[in-house]
Amino acid sequence: MYVPRQFSHDHREDLLAFIDAAAVGTLVTSGPGGLMANQVPLLRQPAADRLWGHLARPNPQLADMAANGEVLVVFNGPHGYISPNWYGDPQLVPTWNFVTVQVRGTVVLHDEPADKRDILERLTARHEAKFPSPWTMDKMDEERIDKMLAAIVGFHIEMSDVRGKYKLSQNRSASDRAGVIEGLTAVGNLDLAAMMQQQEDA
Repeated sequence: MYVPRQFSHDHREDLLAFIDAAAVGTLVTSGPGGLMANQVPLLRQPAADRLWGHLARPNPQLADMAANGEVLVVFNGPHGYISPNWYGDPQLVPTWNFVTVQVRGTVVLHDEPADKRDILERLTARHEAKFPSPWTMDKMDEERIDKMLAAIVGFHIEMSDVRGKYKLSQNRSASDRAGVIEGLTAVGNLDLAAMMQQQEDA
């Protein structure tokens, strides 16, 4: 990933929190058929610097992962068009602000039913926690669970490199950044405006 110095974000705890909040990443693999990318729900294991997930058994990425253990995962955050009208200088040009975190690592496949069930239970528990009556797998018949587990393959990624690129108008003046925040707010891109404001307040 190309990261100009002013857009580099190397506060690891921020990057890990971003991954946790994103919850879904684009898993990129390389194999005989070339590059392949899929959106995959992922759960970070803090103590071990691992990401856990699963893929449908017919997914050809599994063969890529078995043959070439190196993977890339991209977590994207708020983004949006930045109009020159929001700057003080009308001679500036349009651009795009965004936040992204990329993880490189090596993958280990898990095809034992107990391992796959554990992955599913932890993923589900994380996302069901916000509901007053969380759904759990024990509400399903065991026979149905067995069929579901047979249809997937679990995996974990050993995170070897985590990099962030926060392109939030750091190369513009304070007044320009204030104009961008105001403009983003006016067009309803509140998430990106909030991230820029957080940066200003830091």
